[in-house]
Amino acid sequence: MDEKVLIVEDDKMFAELEKLYLTKEGYEVDIAFDGRMGFDMAVKGDYSIVLLDIMLPLMDGRRVCEEIRKTKNIPIIMTTAKHGDMNKIQGYTLGADDYLEKPFTPEMLIARVDAHVKRYRSLVGADTSVLLSDGLKVDTEARRVFVGEKEVELRNREFEMLLFFMSNKNKVFSKDSILEHVWGYDYEGGDETVPVHINRLREKIGPRSDGEHYIQTVKGAGYILRDTK
Repeated sequence: MDEKVLIVEDDKMFAELEKLYLTKEGYEVDIAFDGRMGFDMAVKGDYSIVLLDIMLPLMDGRRVCEEIRKTKNIPIIMTTAKHGDMNKIQGYTLGADDYLEKPFTPEMLIARVDAHVKRYRSLVGADTSVLLSDGLKVDTEARRVFVGEKEVELRNREFEMLLFFMSNKNKVFSKDSILEHVWGYDYEGGDETVPVHINRLREKIGPRSDGEHYIQTVKGAGYILRDTK
């Protein structure tokens, strides 16, 4: 395994324990002990995932998460000793992919990291940094989307959904399959989550040159992004 993990955690003993657990599973692990250092390492390094504490010196975890999301699409798992749904909602709003409440078991940590790294790799695909389809361009590294020469601003989940379809052109995916790949194995959203996000994407990126939607509905089966040649 050549996946790299960045731990941003000011509790040095806790960070070293996380590193120990992940190293045993074959991950390469770096640690930053404050938010400013964590942000700098995250945007400059080639990491597969970030474990980000909320309460950090110099720059708090929420701010770090928000700033990373401006340039990187890597998974971010926020860790905190604070409990409560409002903390989770705020983290997700800023672009976090998951949330772990301390203390958590080594098994839970590994399961979450493995799942998000696997999902991220399936979205990005093999060494493809720019994806194209009929005037639509997705820059996976810079996390930017263009329709022609115009840049389109997408929220985190909208971007991940588009990236998933652009990486898997001409394949039909059910709503459940899209939820699993884009939201993750433990998502507990409603049946309208996928249709709502697809409709938002359609509004933002507009139609193809032939007037059809990029992401099309396949009645009774799901959705597909048909590539035009």
